[in-house]
Amino acid sequence: MLTLVLAGPGRAGDVLVRKVTGSVVATETAATPNTIVVRTVNWKGQELIIGAAVENDTVIKIGSASASLKDLRSGDRVEIVYERNKRVVAKSIKKLNR
Repeated sequence: MLTLVLAGPGRAGDVLVRKVTGSVVATETAATPNTIVVRTVNWKGQELIIGAAVENDTVIKIGSASASLKDLRSGDRVEIVYERNKRVVAKSIKKLNR
């Protein structure tokens, strides 16, 4: 089963913060806002595809060094912290060692 997570929570004003680990499916740096798509597995073992906006204040790290979205490639293993309200927005992205 494949689930795509893009919608916000049920009530206006609710902000959900989530952290997931998964593999980068795609990045888009030509779009405004920039975006990242990550494939992960939830606690039920179901595959999830999470698409998130990457804004100017999103913190991106490779090890302890600052990085940009252009430094991430499809297949890279990442930990992403994102907020869901009206949109899904990445707050931090960290590239992990395989």
